[in-house]
Amino acid sequence: MGMVWAWALIVAIAVSLPSAAWWLSRNLKPPRRQVGPPGFGHIDRWLFGHYQLGALERWRVEEAVFGDVRRLSETGCGRPRAVWPPN
Repeated sequence: MGMVWAWALIVAIAVSLPSAAWWLSRNLKPPRRQVGPPGFGHIDRWLFGHYQLGALERWRVEEAVFGDVRRLSETGCGRPRAVWPPN
């Protein structure tokens, strides 16, 4: 009689687990699709949309515009120190 309970438990798990997974996932919406290749930010999308710049050129523009600001904000000193004129 003990073996019958074991088989009944195995069959119950084998039927209920896939059924539960199907029931929970049937109403899921597909993931959102981003415009452009993955990893695009707002700046990358704008640069690509207006100037069709490649990844390296977009990175160079972003680094030229925001490079010093990011370095200063990463120091955690609160208010960033003036970077111009250089010392």
